Amino acid sequence: MSRFSTERDAKEFLAAEIVKEAARQGRPLTDIEQKMLYFSESGWTPPNMAEVAYTFDKECDAQEYERKIASLARSARKHAGKAGAAVWSDAVRRLEAGDHYLLVMVDQAGESASNAMTWRAAIAVVLLIVGVPVIGPLVLGRWLGQFPTQEQSRFFAWAAAVVLALAYSALRLIAGRDRVDGWLDRVFGWFERGRRT
Repeated sequence: MSRFSTERDAKEFLAAEIVKEAARQGRPLTDIEQKMLYFSESGWTPPNMAEVAYTFDKECDAQEYERKIASLARSARKHAGKAGAAVWSDAVRRLEAGDHYLLVMVDQAGESASNAMTWRAAIAVVLLIVGVPVIGPLVLGRWLGQFPTQEQSRFFAWAAAVVLALAYSALRLIAGRDRVDGWLDRVFGWFERGRRT
């Protein structure tokens, strides 16, 4: 269940955290920059948002603004700690149903809950589908001293998938969802950095 009953509550939380972080860093947001945190094509916005958007387009560089807000969002979430990070993720999930400009910057900061979970899930599925059936029989063959039968290979793949699922669930119960997901983020981040080099 979400901590935020409305998109407005979630947006106000995220905007307030970003504004606080900007002040903490000694680079406070202008009035127009603060108001643009609330811009949305379809969701709740404060009154006179059309005028705010018009003024923003005339006076501000959108790319520079987005980079600035993404940086502030990343720092604000980091300074929130573990409990605060869970609240951030909840607010982002609440907003992802709508079309909010703030999510553009949050996505740039790498804070999109659904994108991170989708990417993690995709990697896990690929590893299970490709890794277990390919590597499993080789390990099983070495252990048995002969190449396994097709039935033994299927059993090994099934057993490995069950053990991985149970281990992941147990870790989430023991260490906590956010901590385990943080570990996975670091592991997948390490793989992604290795892939880019």
